Amino acid sequence: MRSKLARGISVLTLGAVLSQAAPARADDWYGYQTLAADGAATGLLFGGIVTHKNVSKTFFALSAATYLVASPVIHGANEEPGRALGAFGLRIAAPASFGFLGLLIGAASDTRGNWGVPLAGAVIGFGLGVITAMAIDAAALARHDSPTAQGASALGLGRELYLPIGGSF
Repeated sequence: MRSKLARGISVLTLGAVLSQAAPARADDWYGYQTLAADGAATGLLFGGIVTHKNVSKTFFALSAATYLVASPVIHGANEEPGRALGAFGLRIAAPASFGFLGLLIGAASDTRGNWGVPLAGAVIGFGLGVITAMAIDAAALARHDSPTAQGASALGLGRELYLPIGGSF
């Protein structure tokens, strides 16, 4: 009985601590959430590759939907609507532009005149675009804006003298 009560109190305490919203700092990064969603999309993609043909279409569709929608939803849940729109655009534009670039490179390097090399270049470019979009989203977009200016410092006088020195290194 005591262990159930102790577990209940610890769960309530943990919930109360986690529910307290701390102000965003410059280092508030939530890219692990977008990376987890991208990992799920990648898992669905590989699941579609190894499953039966009828089931694989469903896995591919779920993978594409997760790739396109999960990250903007995560940004929206973190109260960053501009970053949500940017992530959605990035996840469309990067694979499309990298795929087109791969198509052009494949067409320029093909001496036989068939579509095999340009198509392979487009597929490779598209895949690199997807990976690039995931990395940029997690590294650059998945951050909260700082409530204070970067590198701002203040002179505080109280019982002690504080002279913080800050900057970006």
